[in-house]
Amino acid sequence: MAMIETVDACEASRRCQGLPLEQRLLILADTTAPLAPHTTFLASQDGIAARFDGFNVPVIVAAGREPEPLGQLIDRLRRQDEECTVCLHETVPVPAWLEAGFVSRDTWMVRPTLGVQRRGKAVPLTDPAQLLELYRQAGTGFWTPRMLKFGHYWGILGSGGALLAAAGVHFILPDRSYAQLGGVATLPSERGRGYASTCITNVLAGLAETNIPICGLFADRSAELLLGFYRRLAFAVQGHYRFFMLKP
Repeated sequence: MAMIETVDACEASRRCQGLPLEQRLLILADTTAPLAPHTTFLASQDGIAARFDGFNVPVIVAAGREPEPLGQLIDRLRRQDEECTVCLHETVPVPAWLEAGFVSRDTWMVRPTLGVQRRGKAVPLTDPAQLLELYRQAGTGFWTPRMLKFGHYWGILGSGGALLAAAGVHFILPDRSYAQLGGVATLPSERGRGYASTCITNVLAGLAETNIPICGLFADRSAELLLGFYRRLAFAVQGHYRFFMLKP
């Protein structure tokens, strides 16, 4: 068994420098200031993994070239008495024991932000309670108020001030080369009115204004309508990520 050690966010970032961006993307996200305090990093000479505890269900991401060492890292980060999600890029080898837990494959889509202009009646958002209530009603998961610290959240307000739709970013890489779109949601009663696309456009415009050149997102590979929606917003498929669920 390879020697496994706990490392801090700076060392985790250094350890994954030689890996392709798609493999280390989510590990780099966990090294950012808003997310790193809630993340545990483990590394060996054969790979690196991170466990983020900021969601209702812990999420483990890992990168490397050999399945067995990656499996050891993942196994060390999980707890036997809990559910846990594991996310791996499609080029990361999957440990054999993890295959049975496969649940879904998300499509990774990206687009440049250059030239995007603000439009519509979206307003900037800073209230986490407002967003949490929208996400509760819309059934949106994998979001934490810590992500508001990255900025770039926009929403549509109703006549009474209720939040009808929103979009923002889940993270911005430390070198500010890439931002991950997330938290896109619309109340069920307000869908089909263009609110989500207006919010997303304003997020993209804000990223362009702050010199963040590329924006990406994850979307369920089986949701053709959703993928078509993002294609119309000029997002293009870049690859796929696989999700696994570990049960107690």
